[in-house]
Amino acid sequence: MRTKTLTTIDLRALGCSLLACWAVMALTACNVTLDVGPGCDGALRACMVDGVTTCVAVATDEAHCGACGQTCDGTCLDGMCCAGDAPRICGEDAGVCVDVMTDAANCGACGQVCASGACVAGSCCDSATPDACPSSAGGACVSLASDVDNCGSCGHSCGDASCLEGLCCGGERAAVCSGVCVDLANDGSNCGECGHLCASGFCEAGLCCAEEGKMVCGDGTGVLNCVDLSTDPNNCGACGEGCSTGACEDGTCCTQACGSVCLPTRYELLRAWGGHEGLAARLIDLDGDGFDDAIWNIQIEGQMEIVWGNVLGLSSPTIVPTGRVGAGMAAGDVDEDGNLDIVASIQAMGPPIANEIRVFFGDGHRGFGRPAILRQEANPGWVTLMDTNADGHLDIVVRLMGANCTAVRLGDGEGGFAPSQCVIPYATLSDNESLRTVDLNRDGVPELLDARIGTEVAIWVHHFADGAVVSSELLPLAVTSSLRSMDVADVDGDGLQDVIVFEEEPTGLRIRALGSRGECVLTQGLALGSSAPSPTEYVSGAGDFDADGRIDFVGRSTCGLCPTQEYVHLGRR
Repeated sequence: MRTKTLTTIDLRALGCSLLACWAVMALTACNVTLDVGPGCDGALRACMVDGVTTCVAVATDEAHCGACGQTCDGTCLDGMCCAGDAPRICGEDAGVCVDVMTDAANCGACGQVCASGACVAGSCCDSATPDACPSSAGGACVSLASDVDNCGSCGHSCGDASCLEGLCCGGERAAVCSGVCVDLANDGSNCGECGHLCASGFCEAGLCCAEEGKMVCGDGTGVLNCVDLSTDPNNCGACGEGCSTGACEDGTCCTQACGSVCLPTRYELLRAWGGHEGLAARLIDLDGDGFDDAIWNIQIEGQMEIVWGNVLGLSSPTIVPTGRVGAGMAAGDVDEDGNLDIVASIQAMGPPIANEIRVFFGDGHRGFGRPAILRQEANPGWVTLMDTNADGHLDIVVRLMGANCTAVRLGDGEGGFAPSQCVIPYATLSDNESLRTVDLNRDGVPELLDARIGTEVAIWVHHFADGAVVSSELLPLAVTSSLRSMDVADVDGDGLQDVIVFEEEPTGLRIRALGSRGECVLTQGLALGSSAPSPTEYVSGAGDFDADGRIDFVGRSTCGLCPTQEYVHLGRR
């Protein structure tokens, strides 16, 4: 606090008379306050000002604060000039001037310390950066950033809205984004959080749902979720409409389901004539277009007939010359060029005699070049591809009917394969059925499925390491003598292959699947195709020919030198 001190001369110290005093005053143009000594009672001090001797309380007098002539434009306390609305002298000994209305170490009274470091109107505030606003009590401790009655400025009330960062914001989930009030529950540019932009511009309950044709539904516990009413089994067609089967399609609960996938309620049979003596049928997406392609091995003409998957039905096949192809056929990228290749066994039964495995390298454009021929003794049959030694390259696993064993040929990743080594013996030729590769326990390591129909009816699961079988167990899916074939396909929609078994019964073909969600019955009595003189259809493949999300099946019917009737069963609702 600023003070003004006039020139003060103690004439007593000069030994001057009163006359001399007047002389000194004259010489200094009267800009002098004379301290003429005690002469006053108590704490008063005798000061001569403008020639008049006056008793002054220098402890409180703003004109003579602490000494004669020392002015104070604040409050004079104990002879000290103090600033502030409520000054006090605090502290031991001489003490210091403080304003107890604002001093955090002496808030409201000497020694009253504010932990937050903020004192407003003589009261400690919770916030370290408060603001003071007038009130009936003379002042209030508020935060202009959050006080609904003083939002942004004193007296600015938000009513029913919230005060956020000094702005009055309304809405279910009010927030300030880039200095602007928004409602995160329905703001298309700030949906759920600042900066989250909905492509459609529509936001509901803090979720971008409209652009995907979705709705916001509660889960019964107060939690809101963005759901698709056309497929959500808990909100099928409308919020809260649950499906007992656990599957919903097109907003309608499915009558049959496997996992979250609706199963067909009927099958449409497509048929076409192919070459003579078809031995195998598979559904595999060879060209990567999302449609599984139907493949038939035709022995007499020595060819594979491929009908590319589509939504229109069976078209004229693509012919891949193979030689006297057997039942064994598998697809995989054996030369690691990004295109699927086909591996097929060439059997030594009937002229021309051959003991070979042939590799047809895919070109990525639905074409297959001249095959690489691998000499293979012992009449190769069923074949599959898998990495048996964890080196990142596909190996050939082949059933050798002439050696009563299953053998492995290690791949080099360039389309070449080492000589075969038997790894699994089996009892008789009649045990020869099918081989498939599947990751049954979902650990990223493939297992070999080995179906046997003969002296035993069983499906074995074989585990490999370093190109050899290290353990085997029976598939946890009971099968009987009605077992006819086996395949793998994703049935329950988890993105992984499931085991599918085909069992012939008096009422038709029963087809079951075993996947991560347990066992599912896909159909109890699939009507099989037949065409004289060929016997009843033999179904051996599963997939999705028309890419509609429903499981389809493929089969063939033939005899000796008979033409092959080729079948595709399309799943329908």
